Amino acid sequence: MQVILELFICAHDGDSRVCFQKHCLNVSQSTRDPDRELGSFLESMGFPLELDKACAHSTSWRYHDQGIVLTYLVWVGKEAIPLAAREYLNLDGADPPGSRGPFRPRPARIEEEDVLVHGLRHLSHLVRNQDPFVTRAAEKTRAIHFFRSLTPVLAGQYWRAS
Repeated sequence: MQVILELFICAHDGDSRVCFQKHCLNVSQSTRDPDRELGSFLESMGFPLELDKACAHSTSWRYHDQGIVLTYLVWVGKEAIPLAAREYLNLDGADPPGSRGPFRPRPARIEEEDVLVHGLRHLSHLVRNQDPFVTRAAEKTRAIHFFRSLTPVLAGQYWRAS
């Protein structure tokens, strides 16, 4: 069985848009804690691990045909993501996935944007509940209002506050 670390390195990019860079690491053969694998990877890539300007949080896991995917969302200042490597997601256009039934809650298909939106909503919940690490990173990267604008709802769904 494979174990994949899926990393979304994200930053606020104005209003309801985020920029991100995605990485997948196969850690199936590792005996280390996935948090340590994440830290080693971020250091090797030169991403800033300054406590007041970045944070990482495990936001979800899911099954796929070959194994398990553990998703981490790493929040950084926009300048930390190389311009040429950036992808963008506008949260105004995201359509949440639905359940397959009462005893099959996992959507039939999970898209990259679904995972990213879920992770952002997860961080929004932590900001609303004053998690010190996530809140500090959101404040230092000028994204606190962005996170507070995401209204918490069921997994896979979100709305922006009016």
